[in-house]
Amino acid sequence: MPALCPLCVLDEYTATDRTADGVAFGSCSNPEHGGEAFVWEVTEHARKGVRARDGIGADLGVWDKLLQCVHEGEPAVAYGTVEDRLFERFPDEAASLLQAYGHRWRDPEHRSGRFSMSAYLATRLSELAEEGLLEKTWGPAEGQWAYNSVISYWRLAGTQPAETPRTEAAPNVPHTAPRLQDDDVNRLADRARMLPPPENEYTETDYVTNLMATVLDYQMQTPVVEKAIRHYKDRRWDDVRTIGDLERCFTEHPDTDAGNRSLAQFLWGNNHWTRAHQLRDLAAFFRSIGVTDQPALEAWAAAASFDRDFRGRVKGLGPAVFQWLIMRQGVDTVKPDVHVRRFAEGVLGRALNDTELIALVTATAERIGLGARDLDWRIWEWSRGQ
Repeated sequence: MPALCPLCVLDEYTATDRTADGVAFGSCSNPEHGGEAFVWEVTEHARKGVRARDGIGADLGVWDKLLQCVHEGEPAVAYGTVEDRLFERFPDEAASLLQAYGHRWRDPEHRSGRFSMSAYLATRLSELAEEGLLEKTWGPAEGQWAYNSVISYWRLAGTQPAETPRTEAAPNVPHTAPRLQDDDVNRLADRARMLPPPENEYTETDYVTNLMATVLDYQMQTPVVEKAIRHYKDRRWDDVRTIGDLERCFTEHPDTDAGNRSLAQFLWGNNHWTRAHQLRDLAAFFRSIGVTDQPALEAWAAAASFDRDFRGRVKGLGPAVFQWLIMRQGVDTVKPDVHVRRFAEGVLGRALNDTELIALVTATAERIGLGARDLDWRIWEWSRGQ
């Protein structure tokens, strides 16, 4: 069975292979990751988060040396910074890893292929996170790493995350409201005024469709989402109209990988089994709080807060998914997805965490006399046309 991508939490775009010396690795070609496949190690000790007792990592003391490349008290730093520090402080060990695994731009002629030194080191950092020594998030990739859409960021466990860049794959919005710079709002407003009005309105008044869109419409190409929803409306609409109908489907398709793949085929005509499992969890969550029809969903959305009402309730669903869900119910806000992020960060020339992004775009909409949802939709339609 294909490995589950740790970045997009899908297996539809993944494949597994081995290096010449037997290291198993996975690669994910999801277009949302940018122009290059996302690559990671899938060895047994990597999955368990346990350091290997032998091999090149043990011989070189890689784990302890990586810890010395993440500084106490600093905010999360991009993976590239950690790797640069390893080369600066431990050049002999870094050279040994470079010789063993190669590197996309430090040694592009190396025979190793897609599993590079960077993929190896990212796995070792993840093991340190499993041990509770590091914390991991995701942020924009820059400089030599810009061929990726996002890259991992690392900090010592317990470090305050106020300056950490955020993406959809790292749902951890700070609790405090950001301090907005008026110049930032003005610059965004100047650019936003140039965007044409949206051609469509993206509210949704059907309860079951809302649940499905919540688990489908993130980190997935729009035509794939639209095709899945169209399959449901064309073939299952009459039979699956309520949360009770969904729960009956869940009973008929067991909560296993194969069962969820069968459920995805039945509802959407695709193999997105991880999203089918999320649909079970989302329906169970809403059942547990009495949100079992469209009026109840709209009432919940109008008063809901991510931290209080949604964080951690369904694995893999973060702030951007929550914002998009409540926007479809008529709440006037924005979602910190890749399109809005690229627009705002492109204008300002710096990374923004989710809270900053939402606050800045909302303030920009107010500055130019628009609703927040209206500006979000303008950005989304403009971004799709680029």
